[in-house]
Amino acid sequence: MEFKPAKCPNCGGDLQLPTEVEKVKCMYCGTELIIKDVFKSQPGPTIMGKKLEDIIQELKYGGTLEIRQSAATTLGKIGDKSLVPVFIEALKDAEGDIRAIAACALGNIKDKSAVPALIEALKDGEVRGSAADALCNIGDKSAVPALIEALKDKNGWGREDAAKALVGLGDTSGILVLIEELKDKDYKVRSNAAKKLCWIGPAAKEAVPALIEALKDEKVRSIAAYALGEIGDESAVPALIKAIKYGDFFIHGTGWFKLYSECGSSKKAIEKLGYKVTKTFFGGYEIEKKG
Repeated sequence: MEFKPAKCPNCGGDLQLPTEVEKVKCMYCGTELIIKDVFKSQPGPTIMGKKLEDIIQELKYGGTLEIRQSAATTLGKIGDKSLVPVFIEALKDAEGDIRAIAACALGNIKDKSAVPALIEALKDGEVRGSAADALCNIGDKSAVPALIEALKDKNGWGREDAAKALVGLGDTSGILVLIEELKDKDYKVRSNAAKKLCWIGPAAKEAVPALIEALKDEKVRSIAAYALGEIGDESAVPALIKAIKYGDFFIHGTGWFKLYSECGSSKKAIEKLGYKVTKTFFGGYEIEKKG
C-alpha cells in the first residue's frame, strides 16, 4: 500500500496517509478525514519560498525578461514531468532565451511527449541547438529525419548540435550527409561540413577518406586537417604529412589568414595523433612517433 505525506486540516499534525483507503482518523486529534479531500486541501509545493504556481505565472507574465528567465531556469531545475506542458507552451514564446531554456528543461526531464514540440523547434534557428540536445537526451529515434533536415539547413545556428544529436542517437546518416557536402560546389558548404565533422569527433571515422580527399582542396584543407586530428584516425597521417608542404589557410570574411603558425592545422593534426613534427634545416619536416 502506498502512503503519502499530508497535514491534518484540523490540527495541522503531520500524517502519512494511505492512498487506497477512503477514510482514516487523525492520530493526533481523532478527526475523521476523507483522504481525497485531505490531499486536495494541501498547500502546493514551494521553491525558494515561492509557490510553484506563482513561479509558473512569473514565467508567463513576469514584468521583465530577467524575471521570466529566472522563473524558467528555476522551473527547469525542478525537472518534474508535470511541468512538461508548461515548457512545451514556452517553446512558442516570443523571446528566444525563454524558448531555449524551455528546450533544455524538456531535455532534462526526458519525457517523450515533448518530442513533437522539440522537433518543431528544430525549425527555429535561435533554439535549434538546444532542441537538438534535448532530443538526444530523450533518446527518441523518431527525431532522426527532422535532425537530418536541421543539419542540411544553411540558416541559423545549432547545425553542429544536430550532427552531435544524430550520433548520440546512434544514427550515421547525418555523417553521410556531411560526406556528400564535402563535395559541394560551394566552398562554404564544404567548409561547414568539415567543421561539423570536427565537432562530432571520433564518432565520424566514416568520414576519414572524404576528409583526406578534402586535403587537396585549398579552401577547405585546413579545416579538413583539423577535423582529421579531432577524429583521431592514424590512417590519415600519410595524407596529413603530404599536406604540410602546401601550408594551411582558411577563408575568413574576405581575406586569407593563417590558421596556425608554421605549417598550420596539418602539423597540429599529426601531433594530436601522437607524432612529433620537427622542421629541418633545409625547410622540410621530420615525422616520428612519440614515445
